[in-house]
Amino acid sequence: MKLLLTTKSIFMKRSGLLTINMLFLFPGLMLGQGGTPGNNRLFPTQFIGWNAGGAGPLDIRNNFTNQPINFFAGNSGGPLFTPTQRMTILGTTGFVGIGNGFTAPQSLLHLNDGASAIYAQFTNTATGSSAPGMGFRVGISAAGNAEIRQQLINPMQFFTRPI
Repeated sequence: MKLLLTTKSIFMKRSGLLTINMLFLFPGLMLGQGGTPGNNRLFPTQFIGWNAGGAGPLDIRNNFTNQPINFFAGNSGGPLFTPTQRMTILGTTGFVGIGNGFTAPQSLLHLNDGASAIYAQFTNTATGSSAPGMGFRVGISAAGNAEIRQQLINPMQFFTRPI
């Protein structure tokens, strides 16, 4: 087996310089690392990668011990592109935290939005999905009260055996 080892860099401009390094290990296998200048390594320990030779999954990886993967979106209005952290996956437990700037989930799926009410919402084509008042919601009010809301005038049914 012949090992092909090459690196390439692509430079993109968006409120600063972003470097994307591509590390080709074997023909058809490509690992890509995105970062800022000075945050580039020969062998990526944090990367987004895929198998260029097939229809494999896109992998997002943080191989540093116990470090999270964070997702950012939006712009806080600063002079540079400064998005808000919206989701984190803890490297220590795999817990997922969703919420504006929320970084400390305490269970497998933890939703938090500061002092606001927060709900998990379930909709389908029968309930509609274009407004907060559609479907079924489970969550807590801004005052901390637990709520189960059937948003429409449909019945709420409880079952004790499998469907």
